Amino acid sequence: MVLLTLVNKTISLDLKEYGFSMKKHPNKHIREAIEYAVENGWDIVETGKSGHAFCRLKCILGHAEHQMSIWSTPKDPETHAKQILRKVKQCTGDEQ
Repeated sequence: MVLLTLVNKTISLDLKEYGFSMKKHPNKHIREAIEYAVENGWDIVETGKSGHAFCRLKCILGHAEHQMSIWSTPKDPETHAKQILRKVKQCTGDEQ
């Protein structure tokens, strides 16, 4: 268990293969997309007291257009996971 401070908030984390993680998203597709984002250099930012957003993902390069909210209960979780992957690939240049 490791303690990490993100944006003036301290959260406890477990070490994973790819580094650090926070609480698990209830949907496996979204959880895997979040892991992919972290593996590709994106930061997880807590959303505070928002009841709808699970977290935010932000590109570590500081690109303003490369960030997105991850919803706790999206209408279509698999589509939301694909949106996450697409956004990460846009930043890494993998999507044409």
